[in-house]
This record gives sequence, structure tokens and C-alpha cells, in this order.
Amino acid sequence: MCDREVLAIAQLGLAFLSVLTAFNGQGFIEVAILKDLAEDPTSGVTSNSGYYSLALIYTSMSIFNIICPTIINKLGPKWPMAIGSLFYIVFMLGFMKISLYMLYFLSALLGIGASLMWTASGVFLVEFSSPGNLQRNTGILWSLIQTSHFVGGGCILIGLKDHDLKSGYIMIYMIFAALGAVSVFLYAALPNRPFHVGKALPCNTKEEITIMGDLKKMGNLVCAPKMYGSLLMFLYMGMETTFSNTVFTTCVTSTRQLSEGKEEIVAYLILSMSLGHVLGSIFLGIWAPFPEKFGIRWIVILGLVLHYVAFILSYLVFPASAPLGKTWEIGPMEPRMDIYVLVSFLLGVASACWHTQSMVMIGDIFVGSELPAAFALYKLFQTVAASAVYIYSAHLLLHWQLIIASIFGFFGLWFFLVVHKSATEEENIKRNRLP
Repeated sequence: MCDREVLAIAQLGLAFLSVLTAFNGQGFIEVAILKDLAEDPTSGVTSNSGYYSLALIYTSMSIFNIICPTIINKLGPKWPMAIGSLFYIVFMLGFMKISLYMLYFLSALLGIGASLMWTASGVFLVEFSSPGNLQRNTGILWSLIQTSHFVGGGCILIGLKDHDLKSGYIMIYMIFAALGAVSVFLYAALPNRPFHVGKALPCNTKEEITIMGDLKKMGNLVCAPKMYGSLLMFLYMGMETTFSNTVFTTCVTSTRQLSEGKEEIVAYLILSMSLGHVLGSIFLGIWAPFPEKFGIRWIVILGLVLHYVAFILSYLVFPASAPLGKTWEIGPMEPRMDIYVLVSFLLGVASACWHTQSMVMIGDIFVGSELPAAFALYKLFQTVAASAVYIYSAHLLLHWQLIIASIFGFFGLWFFLVVHKSATEEENIKRNRLP
């Protein structure tokens, strides 16, 4: 049973690896591609279409996430994941002959697919993990997800080997569409039921779950002090993810003094950021057995310090107008490839610090029926923040974007420390009461 369970989780991870290679890879270059296409008036897209497309993806994902639990309880987790990955393929194929309204329609469709896939995958992971194996299975899935950045960077490198972004993007999106097709097959081939008894929800329990019931549960939870104290942290995580995955690489391709004719450097920066993610996760895995010596709070503080260093370096090496379009201007320092690589690596490590420890915090603080609603709010506020960042990134100079992110990071950390301290004291009181 254990071998079959591991194989099922590994298959889930490989499906995620395939589809996230496509989505994360295109997320790094979509804004830059559409800015290039917008130079041709007949293309039908504008220089800000990439930002608006990504904002629409996350807005659609936020809204549709509300009704996902009801759909998953009707169909089970397997088929919503397969359907969701189909939407990814449609989005990638849309770039074969893109137009403005098609782009926005496909972006909304992709958001729906993403909400189905992410929510259903969590249900599948829990249902197919036998007692005592959830942590191991989560580690398997997480490691495969992180590998998607490496593969995505490699795909972009292949697509740009003899082309620039404007002439090579169709090949890249064809590769991504093929990877999406692989994920559909892997999702559809997943087992329908867990291999052990007692994990899946009984049918009568599933029938009691409604959209209004889920909304009421989420509404009650968001008003609880332990949740609303964490919301700024969740918002900041959405902001820093958006900066790392899109704004940073857009600044690189827009700073023509270094990137002119060398757009393949984006692929190398993606690989550097991925290395930061993976090494950060490995480091935190070694650190994890010693929470009483170091503690979650110090890991999150380290993550924010690394973010601040990356933000300062970004301010120094990018011109202020870099997020808005191509420019031959320079920042306070000459653009340097070694600093670009360092910034991307720091962003990866810092992101690993915040994302892994936020998951640990949610698992420690929220229990029972609160847990699914807590994770739903966790993703909801991240996607809301990401949507906002994509919108204002099309209009604000770089230094204003960095200031906003830094302020949210400071207060996100502050409220996290307050919530963590309160939860720790509450746990200590409970332990002291035990005989």
C-alpha cells in the first residue's frame, strides 16, 4: 500500500511539475513578450496587456476559489485537476495568434483552471496520505513543484537559443502547451480512491458542504484575531511572489544596456532563482528539527532581511522606468549580470523562508474544520495582492513599487510575530495544564 501511495503522490507531483513548468515559465516572460508585440499596432495588444492579463488570472482564481470546494465534493479531486490543466493548454495555444480580448478571456479561463487544480490537489494529497505519511508526501510534492522552475528555465533557454523573445515565443508556448497535455494525461491516470480505508470523506458529509456554508465558515474565520493578524503577511507574500516572478524579469529585459540582444539571460536568472528556492527549502529542512533553538520567527525575519537586500540591489541596478517599458536609462549603478544573478538567488531563498514557514504556522495554529478555510484564505489574500501588484506595476515607477512592498513586508512581519507569540503562549498554557 505504501509503495502505491508514494507512486500516486509522485504521479501527482509530476503532473504539477509539467503544468507549473508551463505556467511559471510563461509568467516570467509574458509581460516582456506582450510589450514587444505591442510595438506593432496591428497586434491588438498594448504595452500593459501582460500586467492586466496576469492580474485577471489571479482575480479570476480568487473569485472562483469560493465555489471550488463544492465542485470537488461533487466530482472528487482527480477530474477537477484534469479539467483545470486543460484550461492551461488552451491559454498557451492562444498565444499562437493572440488578440487583446482573446488574451483577457483566456486569462480569466486560466484563473478558473488554476483554482480548480490547486484546491483539488490539496484534497488529493490529504486523502491519499495514510496516517503518519502526510509530511513525507508533502515533501515529495513540494520538491517536484520547485523543480518546475528549473525545467521552465531550460525550456525558455531552448526557445531563445537562436531567437529573441519576439521571434521565439511561439516555440516556447508550443513547448508549454505540450507539457500541459502531459499533465492532463497524468491527472486523468491518477487513482480514483485512496488505497487505505477511512481517509476520504463519507458521502453524507460531502452533501452537507455548500457554497454558502463555506462562505460562512471563511467569514467567521477571517474575523478571528489569529487570522486577521496574519492577513498582512499573506498579502505581502502575494506581493513578493509577483515581484520575483514577473516585475524583476521585466526590469531585466527592459534595461536594454545589458539585455539588448541577450534576452536569454532571463532563463539563467530563472535558474538562479530556482536554485535559491531549492537550497532555501533544503536548508530549512535541516533547520526544522531544532525549532526550540532557532524558531519560526527567526526564519521569517531572515527572509525579510534577504528581501530588503534584494530590493535595495534592484533599486541600484535598474532604472526607475524599467517596469514600464524598454529603456536605455540606467539606475544609480551600471547594470551588472553578477548582481542580477545575486538578486534572483536572494529572492528565491527569501521566498522559501516565508512560504514554508507560513504553511507551518497555519498548520500549528488552525486545526480541525478551520484548516481548509484557513488555507483558502491564505491563497485568497495572496491572489488579491498579486492582482493589485500586476495592475499598479503597469503605472508605478520601480522605487514606488519597492517602497510599497517594503512597508507591507515590515507590517506583515510585525503582525506575524504578534500572532506567533500569542499562539506560542496559548500552546504553553495548554501543555502546563496537562497532568
